[in-house]
Amino acid sequence: MMRASLRAGIRWGLLAVALSAALWRLVPAFGADTGSRMCVAVVGDVLLRNLPAGQSPFRYVAPLFAAADVTVCNLEGPLTGQTKATPAKSAADLAAKEQYLVKAPPKNARYLAEAGIDVATLGNNHTMDYRLAGCQDTIRTLEQLGIAHTGAGANAAEARRPAVVKTGSGTVAVLSYLAFVTAKGLGACTPATGTSPGVAVVRSAGGKLSAASRAALKQDIAQAKKQADVVIVAFHWGIQKDSTPTSYHRGLAHTAAELGATAVIGHHPHVLQGVEWYGGRPILYSLGNFVFSPSTGPLGQTGVFYLHFTDGKPVRVDFYPARISSRIPRPLTGQAARSLSQRLLNLSGLLRPVPAVITPAGVLQIPKP
Repeated sequence: MMRASLRAGIRWGLLAVALSAALWRLVPAFGADTGSRMCVAVVGDVLLRNLPAGQSPFRYVAPLFAAADVTVCNLEGPLTGQTKATPAKSAADLAAKEQYLVKAPPKNARYLAEAGIDVATLGNNHTMDYRLAGCQDTIRTLEQLGIAHTGAGANAAEARRPAVVKTGSGTVAVLSYLAFVTAKGLGACTPATGTSPGVAVVRSAGGKLSAASRAALKQDIAQAKKQADVVIVAFHWGIQKDSTPTSYHRGLAHTAAELGATAVIGHHPHVLQGVEWYGGRPILYSLGNFVFSPSTGPLGQTGVFYLHFTDGKPVRVDFYPARISSRIPRPLTGQAARSLSQRLLNLSGLLRPVPAVITPAGVLQIPKP
């Protein structure tokens, strides 16, 4: 009886969350003029391995995805059964746990489609863990399910190609890049070149974005803007378990905004980092883990972020807090939700003061200043 009541409570709670998430279409966001409205949901690292048999890891958060026009995740690990690992990650680095190899069964990709995920970013440090064959398996699986992808491919041009999703509210383009600082770190992850497969990367030079990468990023954003009303740039960057972005990555995010990105999102630290508005563009420095393990402490603090746009312009960021338990993200309610939203607000305040509201349900709303 107690279990049945708990399940019913969760269902009603999720329904309430989904309904409140959809209200933005009906009520102007913080006084914004009504117009063509779009909501993009973004979540962090998704690794679809070691899941409970027959149970979707997204079952508790799917209503939040359904309330958005487009949902984007970072696919942390290829969908493949390949066993021949990349030689770029040395045995010494693997033994020292400076590098890791991960993968997930292709059959688990159905959970992405069933949950309504539209875009998977692949510009990260694991897509090439099982070489080109593993990357090809991943891309083929995603395409069979109708899930758009960006950030990896047979060459740099393919890896840099945006994922484009058309909706009744407008068109969204997503670009995905690995943005580690060191050449060694990038090299271990197989950067794509003009003639060889790998992931899309941006490179640093002297503590700043290199001139060549800046030019390529500018070109990519410009091309994406020709195809879409909203361009989201996703960077895989930062220091693991660090709750504040580095100065290099803040500078990179600012550059992407200056070059025309409508919004910038990040992942790889495996913990939440703050939200910043820069030049009228939202920057979400780290979305944290999402379907992942381990998930103790800050590693298990997560949520679904909404990016709200009116006529292609960003107007607000919402954060629906959640907690990962046994790899499964579960929305928080009550004081637990309000506490996690307050923590994210505090992290955001370390970057730049932001106007914000935490609703009684615990949703953090950060409007454009």
